Amino acid sequence: MNTIGQDVIEGLQSHIEALERDQPRAVVIRSAKIAGFAVGADITGFDDMANEGAAEMLTHGHDVLDRLEALDCPTICIVHGAALGAGFELALACDWRIAVEGASFGFPEVQLGLHPGLGGTFRLPALIDPVKAMTLMLTGKTAHTGKARKLGIADVVTQERHVAAAVDAIKAGEVERDAPGLKARAMGFDQARSLAARQMRKETGQKAPEQHYPAPHRLIDMWEEHGDDRAAMQRAENQSFAKLLDSDTSKNLRRVFFLRQDMKNDSRGEDGIDHVHVIGAGAMGARSPLGRQSRARP
Repeated sequence: MNTIGQDVIEGLQSHIEALERDQPRAVVIRSAKIAGFAVGADITGFDDMANEGAAEMLTHGHDVLDRLEALDCPTICIVHGAALGAGFELALACDWRIAVEGASFGFPEVQLGLHPGLGGTFRLPALIDPVKAMTLMLTGKTAHTGKARKLGIADVVTQERHVAAAVDAIKAGEVERDAPGLKARAMGFDQARSLAARQMRKETGQKAPEQHYPAPHRLIDMWEEHGDDRAAMQRAENQSFAKLLDSDTSKNLRRVFFLRQDMKNDSRGEDGIDHVHVIGAGAMGARSPLGRQSRARP
């Protein structure tokens, strides 16, 4: 699967520099890998990132995506499979998103003690209903094809054989998108955002207490304070992500992630085990034949 690391950002920067000098009719970004679009940032580099100045590296990533977003020609992202984390943020920096049937979008960073760090905190609420955008980021849930289209994340949902036609339709100006609804416009006011933020804190605190899981609470704080100011939200996102990256919560959750990956890898292949017996009179042992026999004895 594709991941978004420093090398990808630098490669994207070189392409954008060329496009700025000689802009085409449209730019199309997609993955050549069958597995999917991109599963997010390269987590293996997070420790080095924390040690080498995360805020500076994040600023560079933001600059590159901002330049992609600022291209005068239409930018179109085609997503098949998963677009998660930084992969989703790359898609959000494009003007249009085409989802191939089965595509999915999400921000799982909260499961690593983080929140989106490459513009997701302000680009997604600007694109769709801000409360629904915050819910996706706070829960780490995934929006699959139909839901992504309903929310407004995907502008077009199609099958692979119709992708080229969808690109042509976008270039020709034949694809329309819904204007922001009343609720989205209301969240531009401080009072409405504060009311929504209080409810978010209440629900989030029940599932993820702030002292143990600070990331979702920092995201709510940022959105409440800067939700109507993109530049301020971008600065706050950088600073908050860098601090969370160095927090004990994120370090421990990243360690758990790698332990799970190791367990999955170790489970592959032959282990030479043919039979397993659980002995004892407890809840597990009582379910095995040997356990039931031992339980029957005085």
